[in-house]
Amino acid sequence: MQYASRRSRLHAVAVLGVVLALGVVGCGESGSNPPNLPEIQFEVLPQLGGPIRFEILDVRAGGKLFRSLAGREIVATAPFQIFVENAAAPFSMTLRLLDSAPALVRYRLTGTAGPAATVVTESGVPVTIGVPDLAAVPANPEARVDVCAPAPDQSTCSPFDGSGTFGVAFSGTIGDTEITRVLGRASSDERSATTPAVIFFPDPQDTIAAVIRAVDARRLLVQLFLDGRLAGTSVSSGTVVVRKDL
Repeated sequence: MQYASRRSRLHAVAVLGVVLALGVVGCGESGSNPPNLPEIQFEVLPQLGGPIRFEILDVRAGGKLFRSLAGREIVATAPFQIFVENAAAPFSMTLRLLDSAPALVRYRLTGTAGPAATVVTESGVPVTIGVPDLAAVPANPEARVDVCAPAPDQSTCSPFDGSGTFGVAFSGTIGDTEITRVLGRASSDERSATTPAVIFFPDPQDTIAAVIRAVDARRLLVQLFLDGRLAGTSVSSGTVVVRKDL
């Protein structure tokens, strides 16, 4: 029985690899036959055009709590995107501005009207965007994929320090042995995924993998984190793959 269970698990992981590979081949920026799964989208950008500094204290969606970004300063000169895959309402994000520059926050659940938008002006104070689920429990594990594009004269980048290239559109897939979701503009009511971006995938089963590429073949750096700990890094101007068996 143990052998049969192990064989089934390996088969599921192998199938995931095929599905993810097909997702990259089959999906462009607009997507091709994307799975009908919900996605929460947040976008934080300067309201007055200059750089903003902020911290994301938590994200809540689909009954799950994501807190691995708490305590990390984020610098943005253009839209900084946060996605939560396979999640549903109620959802929220709590952020805190670290200086006086105001931020515009757009947010929505795919398949609903929107996006809604709000301006955050008060610095040093936690501000919750959306409707928080106070009963949300920590994702187990919390899988997070960070995507950034190095500047032309750089070999590396961080999504958080403002040093990478903003606005590089990308597509791909993310999933485990049970669910695979298309990234990028998978349907007409979704925003294009652009750098820098953070993608949360709640409670992956058996394995977690992301296959990502820039739509214009620019160089991307992709990192996978599990419960806030680095689990994989890959950089390429072609297809970028990060994966971890659980």
